[in-house]
Amino acid sequence: MTLYDKLPRHVLFQGEKIGIRPEFARVLLCLKISADPVLSDPDKLELCLQILVRHRARIPKNDTDKAALFQAVFDFLADVEKKQSHSMKVFDFEQDAAYIYAAFYQCYHIDLLSKTGRKLHWHQFISLFGGLSEDTRLMQIISIRSRPMPKATKYNAEERQMLAKLKAQYRLQLTEEERKAQLADGFAKMAAALKSMAQEKR
Repeated sequence: MTLYDKLPRHVLFQGEKIGIRPEFARVLLCLKISADPVLSDPDKLELCLQILVRHRARIPKNDTDKAALFQAVFDFLADVEKKQSHSMKVFDFEQDAAYIYAAFYQCYHIDLLSKTGRKLHWHQFISLFGGLSEDTRLMQIISIRSRPMPKATKYNAEERQMLAKLKAQYRLQLTEEERKAQLADGFAKMAAALKSMAQEKR
């Protein structure tokens, strides 16, 4: 995203420009579809392309080309999102929808559910999301979720109890895939720590 170019609304695919509809509401709908446990992967692919590609006639007929076009669209969207990545999940567009709505209205006076608000380009949405004020409820909740639990001392029992209570109150519900990913990440960190300890003893 730059301040001197128009926001992009196309992707390059097989040497041609394919118009897309990058409104944030459409992208969030596709994120919800991609997490649907009932839909098959081909169905998810088809639905997301129909939502994001401006002219449906430009959607390829065969699955291989559909997948390649979707990858091009995904790369276009993820190009700005990768700057927002976090090792731990601290927010969820679906579960935190009310907090996100309130934060945008508080900081920018943007009604995300209005006709104008829903047209916000994905790149704009993510950039504004990253600039939300620390005094919004959303950012306070994100701070609670990401804050590490301090080591126990004889002085901080009350602080630890309060933080644990807040973390439980604002805990995100994880999908089965996310739980497995967290577990795998935990095992990987444990294995790395054990390997480091073993090398130090040599």
